Amino acid sequence: MNTLPKMTGDIAGPTGTRAGSDEETPTKTDKVEQGHGDHGAASVEASALPADARNDERITQLAEVRQAVFRVLRYAVAQTNAQIDETLIKTTVAVLHKDPETLTPEEEALLWKNYNMLSMLVFPATNESIRIAEQIDEDQRNRAGQVFPTKRLPAALECRKQLRRVVFWLVGILLFFIVLQSYVILLTDVLRGVEQHNTALNSLEQQLKEIKTVKPDIEEDNPNLTDIEGKRANLDAKVIASFDMLIRLSLPWRWLYTNPQKQEHPLIKATASEIPGATGQTNSKKAENPSVEKQHYQRIAVEQAARSVLQMLNYYLLPLVLGLLGAVAFIVRRLLSSLASTSYTLNSGRRYAMRLALGALLGVISGIFLAPEQTQLQPFNLWQC
Repeated sequence: MNTLPKMTGDIAGPTGTRAGSDEETPTKTDKVEQGHGDHGAASVEASALPADARNDERITQLAEVRQAVFRVLRYAVAQTNAQIDETLIKTTVAVLHKDPETLTPEEEALLWKNYNMLSMLVFPATNESIRIAEQIDEDQRNRAGQVFPTKRLPAALECRKQLRRVVFWLVGILLFFIVLQSYVILLTDVLRGVEQHNTALNSLEQQLKEIKTVKPDIEEDNPNLTDIEGKRANLDAKVIASFDMLIRLSLPWRWLYTNPQKQEHPLIKATASEIPGATGQTNSKKAENPSVEKQHYQRIAVEQAARSVLQMLNYYLLPLVLGLLGAVAFIVRRLLSSLASTSYTLNSGRRYAMRLALGALLGVISGIFLAPEQTQLQPFNLWQC
């Protein structure tokens, strides 16, 4: 009674010994006793397969290799920049004309060798990318002249989905960046205007105080006082308009500060006499009018929160969005390049997701390094990078 040949790493030929129906199949224990216990259960089970099953698997693999070699050879011949040796073409064609069952070990080795040489010639294209490109071309031919094509190839469908997804990300992040940058610029201008108006008001208050110190009995209708009062009233109106705009801009982050109309701060009454006259009103009038105190407190709270939000947007959120935008632009460029060079594959989604995460991380890190120590109002832009 014949026994099964052991798997020593060489591929058995089509004329190898086959076991009869009455042959005894070795068990895992027998293989372990023969010294194969450290190779794992997978190699033991592979060795225990019948010879017919091993031969059928080998023939199936060779048939797939023949298809791949034929596809790569056809693609390589069609490329004008690929110089293919005539001997390589002849030997490959000769092997392709034979059935996988009739290939000798020498012909099989030649088939694998020619496959390797052809793969190096067409790099970065591969058998898989060439197959996908063929399906995309076939899908385009099927769609020609049809409004609603009935037959759609899976590779072409997946490619279109991936391209649409990337374009959606690119347009969405770009629009979000434009809106966010516009908001930052507008918020910066409003805060800068409030700061300038407050500085001008303090200067006018100082001038008025100096005049009254030098001339305590000066009349109220004095031209100098009238001119200063007019300028102060004008600046008061500008400050009120700026704070109204600031309150409107604070709608997305209004929860960051306390609304004095709903919850009165306990320090408002205690420090009413110490509140500086930012709008030109005296402290006594503020103490007499609680609504004025609440408005002044609200303006201070909104201004402080706006400065904090502005710094967070400038040095964290905007760099993060820029990093995402750069990563998406890289992905679009890589996709277009892979489609042009016939190297596009469907298993690149995870790499692109990692690229997005890396772009966001580098954007946040760049924002941290660009964050200045001073509190100068300056919107983040590409010229700072």
